[in-house]
Amino acid sequence: MDGLESENKFQSNIFESEIKNSSEAGPVIAEGFSSSAGYNFDNLEALESVRSLNEEDIRRLTISRKSLYVAFDPIVKKSNEESNSRKEAVENSLVTDKAVLTSSPQSSGSNKSLNISDNKMNQSITKDEKISNSPKTNDREKIYQDKIEKLECEIKNLRNECIADKEKIKNLTNSLITVTKSKDQLSTVIGEYEKTISDMVSKKEDVHKEYEARIAYIEEERAKMERHLQNSEMAFNDVHEKYNSSKQVIEAMKENETKYKNCIKEFEESLKKYEDKYMRLKIHATEQMNKATEEINDKERSFEAETSKMRIMNKRLEVKVRSLQESLDRKDVENAELTNLCDELIGKLDRK
Repeated sequence: MDGLESENKFQSNIFESEIKNSSEAGPVIAEGFSSSAGYNFDNLEALESVRSLNEEDIRRLTISRKSLYVAFDPIVKKSNEESNSRKEAVENSLVTDKAVLTSSPQSSGSNKSLNISDNKMNQSITKDEKISNSPKTNDREKIYQDKIEKLECEIKNLRNECIADKEKIKNLTNSLITVTKSKDQLSTVIGEYEKTISDMVSKKEDVHKEYEARIAYIEEERAKMERHLQNSEMAFNDVHEKYNSSKQVIEAMKENETKYKNCIKEFEESLKKYEDKYMRLKIHATEQMNKATEEINDKERSFEAETSKMRIMNKRLEVKVRSLQESLDRKDVENAELTNLCDELIGKLDRK
């Protein structure tokens, strides 16, 4: 039985507190009103006792309605300061959301700070819902919550877009690295071919000089032999054997000369082949270099176009955020004006 009575008392207290908080006059003014169910209006003495008991409460409530009492009373001051601190927290959270919209998220730390600010906003909103249960404040809080949810959706979309842009940038940088590597490899191959061709040309020049020296030497010996033959015509019989030997030597020299000439022709043909290969490789390398430069230019153009699009989207979102902030400021001003009008009307009624 005692447990049932305690539960009934607890439920009745909750019901009374809900009635006070849901009243249009507010919880402070609702404390001065009591229900008429527990009083007998047939007895005049009971009515007078009720009037005498409620005079102090009525006096206290009339004083609390005045603006000077609201300004100097610490309890009322605390309630006003708490409401102002909640408004400042909401405004600060909106400012942080605006900063996130203007700047792309670069690391996980920024995402954590945004999540912390969102949690603070949600905590402040839940505290406001617990404290203010009047229909007007509920409507305002619903409007604020709708606006905050819209801003959070926009922030999530911007985060996803920034992540996609980072992936595109990574792909582009990887492609640029591969192109530069292939370019360096081609340049090294071309340098090696140039070195080999320069070595071949130097070798050809050395061989040509050696052949010219040998030919000059052979020509000198031939002249000597001819002089010797002219001098030895008188002693033909004595010099006949020497003539035959010199003739054999000359024939061998001629054969060597023909062989050397053939070798020179072969070297010239091989040189022409190497020059043709060098020209082909040079043309192929230049074509690949041109293709690579064209691809790099196309990618840079596409990247610039995407960055310009993202900048335009950021500007549009900034304009939206500014318009939402302006509408919030206007509504705050309107709410302040309405509260001032309500205070004036309450003061007039109290004076009457």
